[in-house]
Amino acid sequence: MKLVVRHHHLAIILILNLLAIIGLSWLFVARAGLVTEMRQSVIDQSQVYARQERLSQLRDLVVNTGLDRAQLSQHFVSTLTVPQFIESLEILANEQQIELDLRNVEATAKPPTLKLNLQLTGSRSGVLAYLRALEKLPYRLRVNTGQLQKREVGEDASESWSGNFGVELLSYQPE
Repeated sequence: MKLVVRHHHLAIILILNLLAIIGLSWLFVARAGLVTEMRQSVIDQSQVYARQERLSQLRDLVVNTGLDRAQLSQHFVSTLTVPQFIESLEILANEQQIELDLRNVEATAKPPTLKLNLQLTGSRSGVLAYLRALEKLPYRLRVNTGQLQKREVGEDASESWSGNFGVELLSYQPE
């Protein structure tokens, strides 16, 4: 009987050992799965962080590009800003104390330019100062034709000059 009890105890010990091995194996597999899940979570979080960092960089680029675009647009005249451009030409004429008569404004498609025919009347120095002031505008301008002639002396004995100029605005962008 002692032998049977010993076998019985031995069988119970073997079964308990087997259960312990199975339990420990299950814990090891569960822990390995948990580690894998944690590793995947860390990878996912780093990918989200990297994506947010790229979005932040893109946002900064858009803001910087917007500022650059605003500065660049100051050097171009669009269809919408033609009236302001013409107004700036008139203001220049007033500053030089000459008369400006805008004879013709024509937009061309290829290449996009704006052709203007200007008639300037006033003192010779005022007309020449006006042309120098045109050079200082932030736009690309080309004077294609020009004619300056002395007019009859007025009643107040002042010299009067008249000039016709064909000017082409090269920094024109139709919208």
